[in-house]
This record gives sequence, structure tokens and C-alpha cells, in this order.
Amino acid sequence: MQKLRKLVSVIAIPVLLISCISFAPSIAYAEETSPAEEQIERRTPMPYDKTFTTYTTARSAATLGFAYIYIKVDAVIDGQYSEPMFIKGAYTYQADVSRHFEKWEELSLDYSYDDDSIWAKATGYVYFYDPDSHLAEKQYIEIEHTWEV
Repeated sequence: MQKLRKLVSVIAIPVLLISCISFAPSIAYAEETSPAEEQIERRTPMPYDKTFTTYTTARSAATLGFAYIYIKVDAVIDGQYSEPMFIKGAYTYQADVSRHFEKWEELSLDYSYDDDSIWAKATGYVYFYDPDSHLAEKQYIEIEHTWEV
């Protein structure tokens, strides 16, 4: 009997201690952080390439010519937050022209981006010439567009 009591006390004390520890209230400590540390965002960007395009039509009443002048902007977008990361490049070109179109001359090309959009602006001259009537025309063109990302 003595051995049984000793055995029960040897087993009961550790079980009692373990159960007291598991039911003890938890105490949490808050760490202090500075405002600069709170603003640091830990994430992995998900970049993908995207091309933005717009155009305008240049028409000549004198030569009955026309041309479509395009701006194309190649950018990298963060797919996780739909924000522009950077612009890889931009250019202008003419396409779908009539027989009296002579050339497109780019004067300026500007582009930029912010948190949710991409902006581009181009200026230049469109030249038309009709060899039958010897009429020539030079038009100033300005194209500006903002794309929401």
C-alpha cells in the first residue's frame, strides 16, 4: 500500500503541474515599432509586360490624304496591385496611310506614370503631297492620352 501511495504521488505531481501550466493565462508582450517600420511593406512583385496604344487621324482637305498617327508605350505592371512599375519605352509611328501621305515627323515624345495611370504626349508634323495637283500641306499634330491601369 505504501508503494502504491508513493507511485500515485510520483505520477500525480507531474500531471498536476502540467495541467496547471496548460491552464495558466497567457501573457502577450507588444513590441514597439517606429512609424517608418510600420510603412515597410513586405511583398513580392508580380511584374508583367503591357503595351498601351492610342492614335489620332490626320486629314488633308487640300490633297484628300489621311494618316493614322500612333503612340505606343511599353510598360511593366505589378499584377498584384495593378500599379505601373516602370516604362520600358515609347514611340510614335504612322500606319494606314493614303496615297497622298508623304511622311510623319516627330517633334517631341513625353511619357510618365503614377500609382494608377500611364500618360503619353507626342507632337509632330504630318506632310501630304498630291503629285497631280502639286498641292502640299504640312499639319501640326498633338496626341495626348492617359491610360488607367
